[in-house]
Amino acid sequence: MVRDAQVGVLRSDNLSAAIHEPPLSGGRALTKRYRALLEHYGMHSTRIFPGKAHENGVVEQAHRRTMSILAQMLVLRGHRDFPSVEDYQRWVREVIEREHNAVHGEKLAEERRHLRPLPPMALPA
Repeated sequence: MVRDAQVGVLRSDNLSAAIHEPPLSGGRALTKRYRALLEHYGMHSTRIFPGKAHENGVVEQAHRRTMSILAQMLVLRGHRDFPSVEDYQRWVREVIEREHNAVHGEKLAEERRHLRPLPPMALPA
């Protein structure tokens, strides 16, 4: 999903947590919970067309760059072994903070100033 902060639009693929196909209409509609989430944050939704994954390029590119950063840092580290899952997760957070978030620090800080509280009920995993 990509959020366009300028216009309050959340662009997503056709993930089943957000989209369902009503049996009678045969069309695609937002689920009640996803619609409520968008309303909570004052946003609108647009979706890429089914079978047009290239329209979701911003998200895919960010994922590819993140995985590339982690792969490069593992090479520099010299090995891929970690004493525990928690140590690995801590290492990933540190790398992302240092190599990715620091580059976008001002934009990230600005975005955080505009975040609203989370909905009172946790979203399902």
